[in-house]
Amino acid sequence: MAENRIMIVEDDFIISSHIKSTLSGLGYDVTYQVSTGEEAIKRAEEDSPDLVLMDIKLEGEMDGIEAAGQIRARFNIPVVFLTAFSDNKILDRAKITEPYGYIMKPFEDRELHSNIEIALYKHRIEKELKESKEWLSITLQSIGDAVIATNSEDKITFMNPVAETLTGWKKKNAIEKTLKNVFHVINEENGKLVEDSITEIIQSSATMSRLNHTLLVTTDSTKIPIDISGAPIKDDKGKIVGVVLVFRDVSDRKKAEERLKASLKEKEVLIKEIHHRVKSNMQLIHSLLNIQSAQIKNKAVLHFIKELQNRIRSMALIHENLYHSKDLAKISFADCIRELTSGLFRSYGVDSDSIKLKEDVNNILLDVNTAIPCGLIVNELVSNSLKHAFPDDFKRGDNSKYEIQIKMKPGENGKQTLIVGDNGVGFPEDLDIHHTESLDLQLINAFVNQLEGEIQLDRTNGTTFEITFDKPENLSEQIKQ
Repeated sequence: MAENRIMIVEDDFIISSHIKSTLSGLGYDVTYQVSTGEEAIKRAEEDSPDLVLMDIKLEGEMDGIEAAGQIRARFNIPVVFLTAFSDNKILDRAKITEPYGYIMKPFEDRELHSNIEIALYKHRIEKELKESKEWLSITLQSIGDAVIATNSEDKITFMNPVAETLTGWKKKNAIEKTLKNVFHVINEENGKLVEDSITEIIQSSATMSRLNHTLLVTTDSTKIPIDISGAPIKDDKGKIVGVVLVFRDVSDRKKAEERLKASLKEKEVLIKEIHHRVKSNMQLIHSLLNIQSAQIKNKAVLHFIKELQNRIRSMALIHENLYHSKDLAKISFADCIRELTSGLFRSYGVDSDSIKLKEDVNNILLDVNTAIPCGLIVNELVSNSLKHAFPDDFKRGDNSKYEIQIKMKPGENGKQTLIVGDNGVGFPEDLDIHHTESLDLQLINAFVNQLEGEIQLDRTNGTTFEITFDKPENLSEQIKQ
């Protein structure tokens, strides 16, 4: 570490030489020995020592107190007075220059050393504090957010240029005014003053959460949408000595949000219209097939047309539900299943009292790319159950009930499982569901492949199909009750 450089201002050559010898022995570097106040100021400007030892009584027109005042004010160099004067008037004059020490002649080497070290330390701390304050001030002055600080009496002590611009108040006019007179903020929705949250900071020592939906009323009554956050200012004992508020103009963000909302609304209307038109076109095809079937006498062809209509209705139901859904990314699978199965029961002329339908797909949301193949799978499997599972001669006893079950549940490792089954006569043992000429089963396998899933058949107590597929991220979910 470099030696501290000291300038001696003493008009007595013997005393000056003694002080220099003492300082050199203590490890200091004596830069100059001067005898007048004028020369002291000149050397301080040229050499900028770390400290000046100043005698009060000097040769020339300028005494040590006046010289110390200029050195302190112009160059921020600490001064320690070294004098034989103890007159109160002289001491009062000396205090005005804010000296870092006052040593009475004659002095001991230890006294000189301790005073110099204390003065150097005090000056270094003050310099660091000043630099810190300047850095903080420059930061607060230059940041993009508006900043207002108050004291414990709610009077403004600081305001940066952004705060001046937003509020319409000049800093010089706002200082010492109460916060509520300058920072006039109202609720965007009801127009009421927002004061409770700011008062709460002072009363409870709590940091204020960011307030939005607020309007700043400027000096010309303009209302600017702002976001506000605030925190208490505390001293070293934890006592609240003020509040700092940080706020920003969010007009551009509000306008962008409104444009985005309008754009999303337009797209939502467009997407809904597309789903509605797809459903309408499918309904049109369904109606054309219905008209055509009236002219067909071949039962096999009529059966084929009926199954085709059921598949079209299944897809149309998905688009209809999306058209009425609040969230176009998701659809209630339960609503689709109820409408779909109800239509199938009517189509095949089945009484719901004779065959019970058990559904467990509540609170399941699916995206359209998952809902359509799932709906078509249910359509094919329920149709098969209604056609083949319960022949006229199939009896299970007086108290038994014929049932068809449909269930959707979350599987393991992010999987989703669709279960469709019945307690009917069961599937033929020799039929391989993966390799068959049956159009129904071929379609089911195709839809399962579309889901990139797997299908398993359980022939225990009737027929149960279990289809497992990956749960689409963020689109297929089970709603929390």
